[in-house]
Amino acid sequence: MLDSRRLIIDDACKLADTGGNGTNLLNSSAAATIDGTAKTFDTGGGYTEAKWVLDIASVVGVATAASVAGLEIALEASTTSTFTDWVKLARLKLGPEATTHTRESSDNSAASGAVGRYIYPVHNLFNSTIYRHLRVYTAFGPTVGNQTVGFQSWLSK
Repeated sequence: MLDSRRLIIDDACKLADTGGNGTNLLNSSAAATIDGTAKTFDTGGGYTEAKWVLDIASVVGVATAASVAGLEIALEASTTSTFTDWVKLARLKLGPEATTHTRESSDNSAASGAVGRYIYPVHNLFNSTIYRHLRVYTAFGPTVGNQTVGFQSWLSK
């Protein structure tokens, strides 16, 4: 299926479905899931270029001064399926100070304005190593009150 931005959406490339429909919102740090099962993507071992798509449906409680570290949603890569060692290929960081869209740039948007679609060009080559396995990991800062996020994520060409 193609969406309005000409992105290919394939269930085989889906990395997360965490509250994207407004239910089952995520409220703790964890690897992303689909239907309650942790999801990883096996690139097959070769160099892979893709677009990492994040559809943020809701963000609650991460823009307060009490939640200093806020929330980070990252695309992680590993040479093993157990993710004993991993690197971050891209991340979206939300919180009281800034919204970080990539490792290289940021702006001063409020986290409440974070709902929407983020598209990152990514590849699985990092520091001269091809990383075969990919996953999405969500990390919350110090929890004060009710912090939640709902999002969907997938890889597209």
